[in-house]
Amino acid sequence: MKGGEEHVVPPTPAAVALLEGLPRFEGGDFILTTTAGRRPVSGFSKAKARLDELSGVTDYTIHDLWRTTRTGLSVTGATPCCCVPTRSSRTARW
Repeated sequence: MKGGEEHVVPPTPAAVALLEGLPRFEGGDFILTTTAGRRPVSGFSKAKARLDELSGVTDYTIHDLWRTTRTGLSVTGATPCCCVPTRSSRTARW
């Protein structure tokens, strides 16, 4: 979601094939989860606090990590549509 509006990106046939090959959770529909599918992965602020502590670097945001990842993927030749899931996967449902 961005600006309070849902952003839907249809999966490519290759993405559908990959997702269909994943094991299913009986507890829910989320694929990126730590709760057996009941809720999407969360706890990013706790993870960032731990990363700050371990790295000694605090002057950045989670969004900075997204931009750095996206830039790195561009160097590999990844197309923009391939990079969308790295940012929106926290709300991906299958």
